[in-house]
Amino acid sequence: SSGINAECMYWDTSTQCWSTSGLKKIKETDEYVVCQTTHLTSFSVLMTRDDSFIPQTHKTVLDIISVAGCGVSVICLIATVVGLVRFPHIRRLTDSIIHINFSASLFGALLVFLIFIDLTSYGTLCKAGLFKNYNYSYRSQHIAPKY
Repeated sequence: SSGINAECMYWDTSTQCWSTSGLKKIKETDEYVVCQTTHLTSFSVLMTRDDSFIPQTHKTVLDIISVAGCGVSVICLIATVVGLVRFPHIRRLTDSIIHINFSASLFGALLVFLIFIDLTSYGTLCKAGLFKNYNYSYRSQHIAPKY
């Protein structure tokens, strides 16, 4: 009745997916979930929500807030990079290479989110965007500055 669904699952390393094989939900209350397992793996309780409990007006407002917040963040990240690149006295005060890489990484993450926010029904496209975003974010944070 709360709109939250709990499921007992474990990460299957052979298929690289969450699986319910050998797991069974015995009891679920508002306070806890009891799972029974037939194997000795680490398992989790994954929670999903039923969107039918959220009124459409609330969904619309949440969508607007998400897009507006990401838009403001993108503008601020662009201003940060421009400021670090354009003004040499700021560059001398900070480790600007790290700040520029980090800002570019966050910019890429937000841009991918904004582009793919309504494309979640296209699983492959969504996964490609997520992989690109993760790969770019990971690599940009591990670039050592040259002194």
